[in-house]
Amino acid sequence: MIRDEVLTTEGLGFDSVWLSDHVFGLVGSPANPFYECWTTMSALATETQRIKLGQLVMCNPFRHPPMVAKMGATLDSISK
Repeated sequence: MIRDEVLTTEGLGFDSVWLSDHVFGLVGSPANPFYECWTTMSALATETQRIKLGQLVMCNPFRHPPMVAKMGATLDSISK
């Protein structure tokens, strides 16, 4: 699934992968999984070596600002 796609993307030499921070998928089939962005980036950071992970858009109203700061700091630490 997404892990395999990102690892293939990294293996092909791409520099970055961008994820969407929405509650539900805006394209594709509703039957396909649509994962929460921060959790997905954290999981992918443990599997990848050099590819950069980012968000296409961040929906600020979903989370309290100090929580976003903590999530970003945690992801930064995990990705090293």
